[in-house]
Amino acid sequence: MRAIDINCEHLGLLPVQLMENAGAIIAQNIREKMERGKVLFVAGLGNNGGDAFVAARHLAGFSGYTIKLILLGKAHDIKTRESCHNFSLLKFSRLQVLEIKDSSQLTSAASDWFSEADLLVDAIFGTGVKKSLKEPESTAVDLINTEEKRGK
Repeated sequence: MRAIDINCEHLGLLPVQLMENAGAIIAQNIREKMERGKVLFVAGLGNNGGDAFVAARHLAGFSGYTIKLILLGKAHDIKTRESCHNFSLLKFSRLQVLEIKDSSQLTSAASDWFSEADLLVDAIFGTGVKKSLKEPESTAVDLINTEEKRGK
């Protein structure tokens, strides 16, 4: 995937454009799957999270959706310029954002967000995961898997 990203940039397609396109397609796919409902995005600090920021922003522009986004970390720790840019645009959107400082917030404040969601979007990691999961990502994955077993 990294090679594809580099080749796209070499051909003149900027990383922020790739992220915008990916997020728009995610939002479109969600709209095709459900006409309305509660959607929870769980986003990491990398470009996969950036794709979720774009998708959440696009989806929030349509009536019938309640959009919530959990950022697994603090905004100032977002890793790429493109993701930072798209996170900053969320303040203009009709959605709730929760920045997670530690995993206890996931099991307390955000746990209702998981159970109330009609659809969960896992945007924690992309293709580069090579190590064991740390907190708060580990707890977020456990919560996602619990809801998946309930049929979400």
